[in-house]
Amino acid sequence: MPHGGRQDVRQAPAAGLEARPVDARIPRRPSDEGRPPRLGGADQVHQEGGAVSDFGDVKGWTREKLDCLEKYLTFYQKALKGQRFRKIYIDAFAGSGGTYGRKSGQKHVGRFLEGSASRALRVEPPFDRYVFVERDPGRMAALKATAAAEVETVRARGSSVDFEVADANEAIPDLVSRMPWRSWRGVVFLDPYGMQVRWRVLEALARTESVDLWYLFPTGAMLRLLKRHGRPSGGRAQTLDAVLGTDEWRALYRPPKQAGLFPEDEVEERAEATEVERFVLDRLGTIFPLVHRRPLVLRNSKGAVLFSLIFACANPNEKAWGLAKKVADHLLGVARRNNRA
Repeated sequence: MPHGGRQDVRQAPAAGLEARPVDARIPRRPSDEGRPPRLGGADQVHQEGGAVSDFGDVKGWTREKLDCLEKYLTFYQKALKGQRFRKIYIDAFAGSGGTYGRKSGQKHVGRFLEGSASRALRVEPPFDRYVFVERDPGRMAALKATAAAEVETVRARGSSVDFEVADANEAIPDLVSRMPWRSWRGVVFLDPYGMQVRWRVLEALARTESVDLWYLFPTGAMLRLLKRHGRPSGGRAQTLDAVLGTDEWRALYRPPKQAGLFPEDEVEERAEATEVERFVLDRLGTIFPLVHRRPLVLRNSKGAVLFSLIFACANPNEKAWGLAKKVADHLLGVARRNNRA
């Protein structure tokens, strides 16, 4: 929101993160070449509400995050309409523009679920500027093709649209450091494929004091790195340091509750997943004035934790996040209820 103040919204973390097994796989987006089919009528998946059953394993949670983002962007643009600020939407890890319901052999089948780019470009009124960042050239080519009609429409109405084939860890800090934030406000969507977002990106966003952030945090991938028994070392530890911006996660490991016959052979045990989640939210709270304490936990069809959709606000003016928090409360609450339905 356009204003905000430092508040750590202390609510109970989402329960039951450890109750179900963690899938060993990290979901990947399809790297589709060319334009996906522009379907119409009942085949065009752009509706309100919960997950669509025929989107299978990961597609239910994909839709949940996109619905939440789209509704917030709609609120944001209406709330700031008529204010002096210009508005920017930044989509890091923008992907190929959507995903399909299923894959049969080498072919995608089922309905096409539009991604965040097309949804953001259709929000009314449009943002003054859009920036889409994607490292993979194939995905970027598909994204441009998928969103071509929407891009043409918003450009005709005076908006600028930029596509950057770049590493978001480099492109985003550079972009936000050059923005004249006194006259701009924005929404940023961080949607990584796994443990890609470095802490310096979050620090750069927090320093703007002007953006609202939706961060799809890779909870499942992090819990796999933070193995249950034995503290990570080497490359795993370095990745955790880079993503969390600290080595304090090591305090999540403690001596086993029951001592063995040979203390020198005892292996440290990791804290429960809910404590890990609190640690992540606390870390974000050290740089963002507002961090919502009840993120939306997204699972696959087997119940394995994949991601947590986290909302944060960078503006230190307390008047801003009052309304932003209420809207985030509502959207995340609706998504949780749909998740349980």
